[in-house]
Amino acid sequence: MTEVSQTSSRCVEKAVDPDRSFVARRIGDQTLIVPVCGSVGDLNAIYTLNELGSRIWELIDGPIPVSQIVDIVGYEYDISAEEAARDIVEFLNVLESKALIRSSAGTDS
Repeated sequence: MTEVSQTSSRCVEKAVDPDRSFVARRIGDQTLIVPVCGSVGDLNAIYTLNELGSRIWELIDGPIPVSQIVDIVGYEYDISAEEAARDIVEFLNVLESKALIRSSAGTDS
């Protein structure tokens, strides 16, 4: 198993939950995420998600195991579980680095 696969496998065992200090609005195929607090003119804190990112954001409306997101996205977009896990974990890591989501170490049982 490659290092990326091992990292993806470990990350799939956690659950994620959106940070409620942001508001998300879907506009067409995209989602805009805006902080509820902070400076009104802080445009650096506005995030735009594409169609797939929007679908993942929709799925994490509450605490959800990453493995469940992988299963759903893999099925809906007809991609392998490994590819879905790799891409989703990478995307979720970016969201977490921007404090848009929180993760828990719990498993998906």
